[in-house]
Amino acid sequence: MKLPTFLFLAALTLGASASITAVRDIFEHSCVECHNAEKDKGGLRMDVKASFLKGGDSGSPI
Repeated sequence: MKLPTFLFLAALTLGASASITAVRDIFEHSCVECHNAEKDKGGLRMDVKASFLKGGDSGSPI
């Protein structure tokens, strides 16, 4: 399972807004840190929804 999908499912199962905030923080630190406008590692940007859905060099992350 790809990490973004796992994080999304984790947020759904936990259900609390505090948990969603925690998952978002993990996503920001573990994913967006290297996949952003300045550093689009693997051709993937995760800071913009349209770019995230389009995917990178290896295809779609979800």
